[in-house]
Amino acid sequence: MTFSETLTSLIEPDSFLVCGLGSLGQHCVMALKKFGVKAIAIEQTRPPSWEFSNLESQLDALIIGDCRQDNILETAKIRQCRAAIIVTTSEQVNVETALAIRQLNPYTRIVLRSAKANLNHLLEEQLGNLIAYESTELPASAFALAALGTEVLGYFFLDGQRIRIIQRQVVPDHDWCNTRRLYELNSRSQHLLGYLAAENPSPFRFHHWYPETVIRPHDTLIYLELTDIQNQLDSSISSTEKRSPSWQKKINWLINHFFSKQTRQFFQLSVKQQIHRFAVISGMIVLLMLLIGTFLIHLTNPHITLLAAFSGTVILLLGGYGDIFGGFQESDAVPWWLQLFSLGLTLVGTVFVGILYALLTEALLSSQFQFKKNLPPFPDGNHIVLVGLGRVGSKVALFLKDFKQLMVGITLKSDSTGSIFDSIPLIQGFTKDSLSKANIATAKSVVIVTDDEILNLVVCQAKNYEFEAK
Repeated sequence: MTFSETLTSLIEPDSFLVCGLGSLGQHCVMALKKFGVKAIAIEQTRPPSWEFSNLESQLDALIIGDCRQDNILETAKIRQCRAAIIVTTSEQVNVETALAIRQLNPYTRIVLRSAKANLNHLLEEQLGNLIAYESTELPASAFALAALGTEVLGYFFLDGQRIRIIQRQVVPDHDWCNTRRLYELNSRSQHLLGYLAAENPSPFRFHHWYPETVIRPHDTLIYLELTDIQNQLDSSISSTEKRSPSWQKKINWLINHFFSKQTRQFFQLSVKQQIHRFAVISGMIVLLMLLIGTFLIHLTNPHITLLAAFSGTVILLLGGYGDIFGGFQESDAVPWWLQLFSLGLTLVGTVFVGILYALLTEALLSSQFQFKKNLPPFPDGNHIVLVGLGRVGSKVALFLKDFKQLMVGITLKSDSTGSIFDSIPLIQGFTKDSLSKANIATAKSVVIVTDDEILNLVVCQAKNYEFEAK
């Protein structure tokens, strides 16, 4: 590295680079300028029109060229960029640009537009300080937060835990009202960020309040809240283990130490998977006992051929113990241990044949009949109506499901539904009575995310009409 490059790397980065000035890139530029930072953009060709008429004047520099080339990136002063946002329409170009940027600047933050999850994970590991998003993930989170209401300002993940930012105005009958002080809100799962008294019209000041202040009606609070479900489950499990008696702890210790990992994984499978795996194990056991039985019968009766011994073992496995040892005189000539082994063959064969019959019956029924899953009933109120279950709608539904929200989905012909919609009530097609059936008058919010903008407006007008009619 030359002296000038070393000096440049020591300068505090103060600019942001946006590669690609499509719709998403232009919105990124306008969002960056709201923070008062320098924004530099690279575009292959000058766009014939702008979504924002003043966008070009907002840019500190507009460079026409290929963002994958080193000389273009050097012209954009990539070594002085705090972050690079790569949002061209080609995922291949985005990845190649990220590699080129990382070679020139190992410290800049890279935000990449890509829908390939495996490739994104690999890039994050190899390049470092990189995060990749699918284009549908960005609006989906915004739609989901807007549907939750004004209390949830945002959320983020930190060390595998989901943290929400809540803004709440304290109502008179709230548990905190007139009983809690501000410092008492801070705990392992909660931390206060801002406080505004009801009688104080001044704007919020971050982390500025008196800890001994008592919470009054209509005060406004902004705080962080830990909502990681798995962490709560682990906490409840650990607390249960603390209350469990000593003998139960010893049993748990024995199970955890003497049961193999494979055995524990077997019991964690679904019932259907357990049956299939048990059928395979049973088949292996029956095959082994078939070989052992054929060998023992031929060994105790040398005058019997191997084929006859094999046939006798098969008869025993198919429940023919009485056919072979039905008479007392014939059974007295057979050693007792061979009779006992033959009885075991019959019992094992009975179990295996029963499992085989069950699997065959299940396969026949599943191939001939398709049973519709019982969906949950339509909620009466305080739910979210989701119109349009395409790519964005699917992401919104996943976000809302994480927040344990009641939902009703209205699907269109062009929607591609997935497994997420098996757990929420659905209405096929948008008709005149669809919104009434979804109880839209008592819904908490309505999310309209179809691919047709005209249809979105039609649904919005129909929604307003339903509210007025009620």
